[in-house]
Amino acid sequence: FCQMSKRPEGCEAAVDCHVAIPTVLKVMKTHVRNKNIQNKCICFLGEVGARYNGNSAFLDAGGIPAVLKAMIYHSSTARIQANGCRFLYSIAGWRNPSAILDHITAVDGFRVVLNAMRRHVRNANVREEGCRALRQMISTEGRQRIAGSLIVHAGGIPVLVASMRRGATSGLHRECCCMIFDELVTHLPECRDQIREHGGVKEIRLCSPIVQTNFDIMDGRRRIV
Repeated sequence: FCQMSKRPEGCEAAVDCHVAIPTVLKVMKTHVRNKNIQNKCICFLGEVGARYNGNSAFLDAGGIPAVLKAMIYHSSTARIQANGCRFLYSIAGWRNPSAILDHITAVDGFRVVLNAMRRHVRNANVREEGCRALRQMISTEGRQRIAGSLIVHAGGIPVLVASMRRGATSGLHRECCCMIFDELVTHLPECRDQIREHGGVKEIRLCSPIVQTNFDIMDGRRRIV
């Protein structure tokens, strides 16, 4: 299953996803200690599970809790953290994203992602995939304030600032962090002091002129400064 998931056209023809996904989830439950199996199953769910695009059958099968459980159990394994974050980024962009967000928050998904970024701050792949997942989740229409609160309460601001410092050479990564800060100060203006205290304004100002212009950082119109 996992090998065929890397070839979408072959997967459609050879894999019955209605059978494969519950089977993979059962394998994850049986072999929870095996990091190699967990990683391959997460990759499968990310590649093939995305085809359900909001289908309740996939959600009801327990794919999201299974991935987050693997991330928690194997918190020291960077590739599982990166692929788990990539999975969350993928499904958070499905149709009916509010329902997806409910499933993610029900198992403390924001905290799991931030813990991964905190523990693997030196790993560029984990930092970038974690940031992408957070950006996708906090961008859920009508749920920005709730998602922002979860990020802030899980200690997300210092994690994001640290990630920007480590990823100083990655313009796309820094811009992704800026987009999260933009959502935070738009929907949670009370967090702007915390962003400033942790050095977030300085990191934002180090971004490209395009990013600075987009967020009106330099002329003070934006609420961050």
